[in-house]
Amino acid sequence: MTHKTWGAILHDIRKAHEHDIDTTPDYSAAKKVALEIRKTIQSSGDYLEKVWAVIFNMHGLDFYQLPPDEQKML
Repeated sequence: MTHKTWGAILHDIRKAHEHDIDTTPDYSAAKKVALEIRKTIQSSGDYLEKVWAVIFNMHGLDFYQLPPDEQKML
């Protein structure tokens, strides 16, 4: 009974404050970055290439589509 009551109260509070500035969606930018980093770590290449790949991917660009000389120039 108590669990049910607290659940209803917490639900009402969350609903009332879902548009507050401190509220984040379930799929936040931080989660997107974390998933991108995890995916990139599992790819081939050295550490610096992986860092650049994450940065480029967050901007919608594919680092690995660049010619090797442009990758080195960066």
